[in-house]
Amino acid sequence: MSDNETNQTFTFVVKDKKDQKAENGNIYEDYIIKSNQHLQTYNIELEKGVCKLESQIENIEDDIGKEEKRNEYLKDLLKNFNEIHSNMKELDSLQTQYYKKHTEYLYLYFVVLSICISILFSVMWYLIIVAVPAWSYVIWVKYNSSTRKILVKMNDLRGDIRKIENAQDYVYEFIDNC
Repeated sequence: MSDNETNQTFTFVVKDKKDQKAENGNIYEDYIIKSNQHLQTYNIELEKGVCKLESQIENIEDDIGKEEKRNEYLKDLLKNFNEIHSNMKELDSLQTQYYKKHTEYLYLYFVVLSICISILFSVMWYLIIVAVPAWSYVIWVKYNSSTRKILVKMNDLRGDIRKIENAQDYVYEFIDNC
């Protein structure tokens, strides 16, 4: 051999169809594995998003529950105020009736008393000591019997109003929390 000649080696690779199928199979396997990995990371991200949304739903449901409870308290409060208002109207009408009866009996008392005094002074002045207290007592009994029902009803209404007002102790807490 001469100096200019170098040893060159040749390698021949003979590929079988089996080797080519195996190599193609490896490419498909790699593709499937990479796709699965990508899909798993995407699935994990979606699961995190779902968890965040579920926690937001829970928070919103809690807020809705609080709002419903608040609305229920407001309805009860309005019902109580309406009840107080109706009781106050009824109490006002009863007081008006009471004062009308009161003035009627005072008017009757003074008219009867003045008639009795004028009659007794003119004719039997010595009976004035018995007649005036007797007529006063009769008018007083009649006045008390007619106004007693009104006074009892007025006291009952005042008691109902006090009960409703005492039951509304949460109103001040509600106002402070708003």
